[in-house]
Amino acid sequence: MDVRFAGDPAVREQVLTELLYPVRDTVLDKAKLRPGDTVLDVGAGDGLIAFGALERLGPSGHVIFSDISRTCLITAARPPPRKGCSTGAASSWPRPIR
Repeated sequence: MDVRFAGDPAVREQVLTELLYPVRDTVLDKAKLRPGDTVLDVGAGDGLIAFGALERLGPSGHVIFSDISRTCLITAARPPPRKGCSTGAASSWPRPIR
């Protein structure tokens, strides 16, 4: 993950600000999320959509990060833990998802 954006934090910020955040915001606007909702982000990667959703859901909302890449999930879990955000294998969930 550290090699993305050529490893340059300035390039990363420029790409996020000019390209990716507007796309993320459009996706989340169309989802019409409400405080307290639960979001499953399949293919969460480093959490662009998932962290944006978490900000919109408020303290009563939940976001489930799902990705085939363990590296992506570890990277997404690095920021300080936030209320409503947790990590773990799907097999460890307490109930089946319907």
